[in-house]
Amino acid sequence: MQTLIINMSSTSPVRGVIYLSRIPPYMGKSKLRKLFANYGEIDRIYLTPEPVANYEKRLKAGGNKRRCYVEGWIEYLNKKDAKMVALKFNNATTGGKKRHNFYRDDVWNIRYLPKFTWEHLEHKIELDKQLAEQQVRSEVTLARKANKFFMQQLDKAREIEGIKKKKKQKKEESEEKPIRFFKQKDPIEGN
Repeated sequence: MQTLIINMSSTSPVRGVIYLSRIPPYMGKSKLRKLFANYGEIDRIYLTPEPVANYEKRLKAGGNKRRCYVEGWIEYLNKKDAKMVALKFNNATTGGKKRHNFYRDDVWNIRYLPKFTWEHLEHKIELDKQLAEQQVRSEVTLARKANKFFMQQLDKAREIEGIKKKKKQKKEESEEKPIRFFKQKDPIEGN
């Protein structure tokens, strides 16, 4: 039974993953699949979306509303196809006809990732999500601490203000009352 499993795994080709360190602007998964499917059978594609802050900044400046991606991974069913694509397209222009080709002058930066599986990528994505959640939680706790400290300082300031008002009132009341002076009797000289 175990030899059958080993034989089946040895006949199936080993998958290969390539890393795209830069995705041309507004290029999505379907366009990438269309471009790279000619060189081998693609299984999965993952693209990291641009940060929300960058997207909002671009929109505010009057930019395009289309989604941009920062980096990506493509998994080929055959490792040899992935290596061949990485060698062929690394530092090469996207190319194509000049007319109506938005991506013509963009340069690919592609690396083949040896001994890298899709599970590694999934683990990395999950870890990044957990780190982002942890960072948000820590920022919220810091904001709460700062708010609590501010409220305590505000209460102290109110107390000090109240004390100053009371002192001022007492001073004013004491000025209104007549001050009485008593004559002292001369000391008795003894001897």
